[in-house]
Amino acid sequence: MTSWRQAGITYLQFSSVCANCIRNALKADKKTDVTAKTTSNIKMIKKKKVESQTVEE
Repeated sequence: MTSWRQAGITYLQFSSVCANCIRNALKADKKTDVTAKTTSNIKMIKKKKVESQTVEE
């Protein structure tokens, strides 16, 4: 069994912890470059409900 599962966390939580550890270990000059790149953009789109149409011949 993997260590992150034994710790009771998900893989996304595990990778987030690892990324934070790496960012904290960087020297000051490299840290500013990395922190600027850590933003993410997410676009949420709501689906429209379409009524079903029947075609009569």
